[in-house]
Amino acid sequence: RSWPFAATSPFTKRPEKMSKDKSAAREYAFQFLYQFLSSGKWPADGAARLDSALADFERSRSEGDGGNMPHLEGGKRKFAEELIRGVLLNRSALEGALRPHMQLGTEKTHKVDMGVLLISLWEMQSAPGTPRAVIINEAVDLAKRYGEVRSGAFVNAVLDAWAKANKVAKA
Repeated sequence: RSWPFAATSPFTKRPEKMSKDKSAAREYAFQFLYQFLSSGKWPADGAARLDSALADFERSRSEGDGGNMPHLEGGKRKFAEELIRGVLLNRSALEGALRPHMQLGTEKTHKVDMGVLLISLWEMQSAPGTPRAVIINEAVDLAKRYGEVRSGAFVNAVLDAWAKANKVAKA
């Protein structure tokens, strides 16, 4: 099956190497996107507006943690921004792809779970070199850390169902 957003992905150009850096970048992307999921106010289109939103987020993240929260730099930051841009530019398509695998639909799904699902599905579609198990395991970890008691199991079930339905290779 061909996905319109996969062709525009920067992920398709490099091999995947799992690292703590990628975990930190996924968490950063989740935290950034969660603020919009929880408020319902998504940033306006445009690279300058997104750059401004990222700068504001970085400032608030530092101030909110007394300046102790590490900043992402280099490859980690680039990966996080790729995840963020991918979700923001393709949110409707991603939600549409998830909807058949969710009983409540995307509108009634817990915001934490939805954020994790959007990031993970974007990565699964745009980074074919990343093993699906790595993406799903990272998603489950984020859902457990930030979600409700059953968030990890829910995220795992939805992503696994989507991957099987779309014949995504396990490795």
